[in-house]
Amino acid sequence: MRQPLISLQTETEEKRSRFISRIAPVDCEQSVRDLLALAWLQHPKASHICWAFRLQAHTTDNTDDERNSQLQEGYSDDGEPSGTAGMPILKQLRHDDLVNCVLLVIRYYGGTKLGTGGLQRAYSRSAQEVLTQLSDDQCEHLIRRERITIFCDFSEEAHIRYLIDRYGCVLISSQYDQRGVNIVVDIAEGDNRLKQDILVRAGVYFDE
Repeated sequence: MRQPLISLQTETEEKRSRFISRIAPVDCEQSVRDLLALAWLQHPKASHICWAFRLQAHTTDNTDDERNSQLQEGYSDDGEPSGTAGMPILKQLRHDDLVNCVLLVIRYYGGTKLGTGGLQRAYSRSAQEVLTQLSDDQCEHLIRRERITIFCDFSEEAHIRYLIDRYGCVLISSQYDQRGVNIVVDIAEGDNRLKQDILVRAGVYFDE
């Protein structure tokens, strides 16, 4: 995954309609709303401002809220026919594996209807145009993470916590009952060292 470090803007034209694409880094949905409001202030006569965002939450707190480790996505057609604007923009963000950013496409209607297929292509091309200007050194590369739940006896808890620290994993939560301890952990996707160490220990197993 990559997250942009800068904002970029490009412009394309389709049958006299202007499409201004703008990508910007964001860290929450409020940032998305703020940038959308700014775009309307800058382009009060725009016909539509369609958009899509992707947010990858980062957490180191001790909470078991699943939203903290999930990818959040959103989009809007802003009055364009359903599915012709926001989703094509979102697909471009997915294709480029970009997160923690919003991509706005500001349209000024040029007097010629593009039709459903034409709108999809125009918004997709406009989004793609600004993304081609985003170089790799203008992005931060993020490690994909996955969440697992470890079940262990009380006697194994200290060692499990040691392994979590040793392999650079993130402890999300721990819950106790009469049977033992449930520990929720975020690990780097594909890093199986913690799982392998768990499997060789009696009284310890995990659930993905």
